[in-house]
Order: sequence, then C-alpha cells, then structure tokens
Amino acid sequence: MNDIKEILVKANYARKSNWLQAEKILQDGLEMYPQSDELSVELADLYFRNRYYRQAIKTCQSALMYHDRNDLIKIIANSFLSLKEYRIAIDYYQKISNEKPEILYNMAVAYARLNKHEKAIELINKVIEYDIKTPVPYILLAELYLSTKKYKEVISCCNRAESISGISGDILFIRGMAWLAQKNLLKAYWDFHLGEGFKISNPEYYRSYGIVCEGIGKTDQAISLLKKAIDYAPDRPGSYLELFRIYFSNNMLTEATDLLQQARDALPSDFPLTIMYNQIIDRLTESHH
Repeated sequence: MNDIKEILVKANYARKSNWLQAEKILQDGLEMYPQSDELSVELADLYFRNRYYRQAIKTCQSALMYHDRNDLIKIIANSFLSLKEYRIAIDYYQKISNEKPEILYNMAVAYARLNKHEKAIELINKVIEYDIKTPVPYILLAELYLSTKKYKEVISCCNRAESISGISGDILFIRGMAWLAQKNLLKAYWDFHLGEGFKISNPEYYRSYGIVCEGIGKTDQAISLLKKAIDYAPDRPGSYLELFRIYFSNNMLTEATDLLQQARDALPSDFPLTIMYNQIIDRLTESHH
C-alpha cells in the first residue's frame, strides 16, 4: 500500500467516529502530497458532507490547479447549490463532461429555483429517460408542471411516482393541488384527506385543504384547517382572507372581528386590512336596522 492509499484508509476509518480527526489526517496528507487529487476529493467530500461548503469549494478549486476532474467540479457545483447560489452552481454543472442523471437533476433544481421552469422541465425529462427507479424526479417534475399550470401532466407524474414507491405526503399534496386547480373538489378532498396520515408542515396544504372543505360543505373542518395554516405561517395573508370570508359568509362577526385583530398583529403594516374592517362595520350596521 502506498503512502496516499494509507492516508485515505486512516481518514476513512477516522471519519466514522470523528470527522475532525479525519480532516487533520487529510490536511497533513495534502501538505506532503499537495498535488494528490485523491486526497483533495476526499477532504472536499468530508467538508461537503459536514456542510462546510465554502471549505469544500476552496479545497476543490486548489486541486483544479493540478487536475481537471469531474468529481472536483461536481463538489463545487453541489456546494454552490447548497449555498443557494444557483447561477454559479449551473455554471459549474455545465463544465462537467458527462451528463449523469444526478447532475441533470441537480441542474434542474437550480433552474427551478431561478424560476426557469421550462429549462428545468427539459432537464428532468432527460433524467427520466434513464429509466430510474426513484420517485424523486417525478415529484420535482410534478411541482414544475403545477407551476406552469399543466395539471394533467401533474397528475400523471404523481401517479408514476406513486407506482414506483407508494403514496407519500408530497404526492398527495401536489396531486390534490392539481385537482383543486381543475375544480375537482371531491378528488382534491380525497388526496388532502389521505395526506393527514403524513406529517405535512406546508401551510399551503392546510390552506388549500380548507378551501376544498368549505367548497364541499365541511365548514367546521375548513375553519380548523385554515386556523392551522395561520399557525404554520402567521405572516401570510392568504389564510386570513379565506377564513375571514368563511366567517363573514356565515355571519360569524365576533370571530371575524377577532381574526381581524389577529391579522393586524401578525401581518405587515402595509397590508390593506381596511376592506375587512369596513365589511364588518357594514354588516354590524345592517344588523341594528
């Protein structure tokens, strides 16, 4: 066993229990062998897996002075993706010479975060051509189709993801949103209802589920769900407006007034609450005539 291989074995053994010790072993190794691409890749991967993304990037960039390796460039690209620096991540992904599914998927994520949905869809469809056995790209593709209002494609992708790995909260939420957008409230209700069996923390799930419940006459459940949406995201106005509409249409003026005060305390000061206030005053005035 040569010296570099011995250093890698020691570092790999150490990282299982003490990654800082592994870091020291690899750093010392690079001082002795500064042009070793194997040691650089191992150290950069160690940093990346422990979320020290800047150190991972620095290590790879130093190694690129000696070696033009795809795995070094991939770690840099993945690090910038994790740092939410999506444009730089894409630049590095485009430098990788082979288009593996992982690279295409990560690049699609970066484009999606930049709201370049059509480019992201194009890349995910390339991933799917590899006939992979994971639901992950289908779920991302469903999200992208939802953003571009291609609802039939959303449902098709969700069904494909379900056929691969079974049902999940993500699948039920996205498919329910597509049914809701198509005003198919019963199918939306069923998917959202099944979603209760999963730990979904997205406030949009509870807001949309509430809207569906109100639409099929389950007003009490709708109120409960919209309250939950507000609890998850007290700074988002959508759930307040939906809940206020329900209170107002059911003449629950005390509840509407309390909700208005809650909204005043939680929402940005520039959010227009005057309309809600005036509606309550008008209804109260009518009731006294």
